[in-house]
Amino acid sequence: MKKFVITIVCLMLYLTSSAQNSSEYFNQNYFRYDNYIYRPNIKTVILENAQLPLSEPTIELNSGMQLLLKFDDLDGDYKDYWYTIIHCDAQWKPSDITRSTYLYSFYEDRIMDYSFSFNTLQPYTNYQLKFPNEQIKPMISGNYLLKVYLDNNPDSVAFTRRFLVYENLVDIQASVHAATSAEFRQQKQEVDFSIGTSRYPITNPFGDLKVKILQNFRWDNALDNLKPIFIKDDLLDYNYDEENTFNGGNEFRRFDIRSLKYETEFVQRIVMHDDGTDVYLMPDKVRYYTRYSSDNDINGKFEIKNYSGSHPDRDADYAKVHFQLNYKDPVQDGNIYIAGDLTDWQYNNNTMMKYDEELKAYTGTLFLKQGYYNYEYMFVKDGTTYGDESWLEGNHYETENNYWILVYYRPQTVRYDKLIACRKFAANR
Repeated sequence: MKKFVITIVCLMLYLTSSAQNSSEYFNQNYFRYDNYIYRPNIKTVILENAQLPLSEPTIELNSGMQLLLKFDDLDGDYKDYWYTIIHCDAQWKPSDITRSTYLYSFYEDRIMDYSFSFNTLQPYTNYQLKFPNEQIKPMISGNYLLKVYLDNNPDSVAFTRRFLVYENLVDIQASVHAATSAEFRQQKQEVDFSIGTSRYPITNPFGDLKVKILQNFRWDNALDNLKPIFIKDDLLDYNYDEENTFNGGNEFRRFDIRSLKYETEFVQRIVMHDDGTDVYLMPDKVRYYTRYSSDNDINGKFEIKNYSGSHPDRDADYAKVHFQLNYKDPVQDGNIYIAGDLTDWQYNNNTMMKYDEELKAYTGTLFLKQGYYNYEYMFVKDGTTYGDESWLEGNHYETENNYWILVYYRPQTVRYDKLIACRKFAANR
């Protein structure tokens, strides 16, 4: 009887812990080391390489490269925003090192560059920042979290953004192709690669290296903990058959709201009001059974632009964009979300679609700035935090995708994960 009671108590503690972990992910006030917006007045957060529009937030250590941050505050007034950066390990947990270990000079600084919107129905203030700079400069490579907050109060968080600072210490060669396995050859893509260590010897690659693969710079479906299949001299081989495969997915859906005066492709109608604009997209269909069709997408990204103005950062307006995915019955054991950079690849109440019995469709609305957008639909099963596009978008080996291979290194004498290589490879380009 005593053993039975102990077992029940342990089970209850485990379930409580699991429920807490799940609820923390969807809790707006829970701080996470992820791309996340904590305040409803913050919109259109963009972090990219300052020299490369529509790029991922990666820079080489001590190279002179900078990242460009842009974001809007819909309150339309001036606020005192500050920022800092936090070094993280390969699993996006804060590194157990002091800030003086990874930061030169100052630990935090004020965002000084801002401008007010003009000729827009939705007022906003656009803030911009370039870094590294004289105040904030990383000293070591690795994963970093940009944290933006109000009034020099780190607890008053506005939003966070992940970025990578890498070193070019080892060489990566990769081949992206249809899956080797006959069972998945039509649906999946395989990323075979090797790491050359002639310039930077690794004495214990099985214990000191961590390798991740990202698809279109998504973190929710990243592959990690890959170990070399064999080692020959200074070459580490990662030519797996299944462990390094991704769903091919489909080319992204798209819509164009660079003009709010006329309907473009995939825009059904535009309704102008005195205080705002509603954009209704063409109803979408599930693409699971459709054949692959090539399309020039931008792999889930978006570009802010306004055909009626010349300064889109501050003269592009906002609109409520209405999505509709026709679906016969509501799904079981999960939910459907709008996904892409336009939602930060986050699966929460803001991006979750609701089923409309009358329309026989899932519907959702996002408040977006004028521009050109990619998106897709994701199913997230209850109890999980990653998206699956398989039966909403279909999977094809022909799909054009970008893959990032990240190589982290932590020898026993070092207390943090260095990012010693970061390379981008394309499939079917």
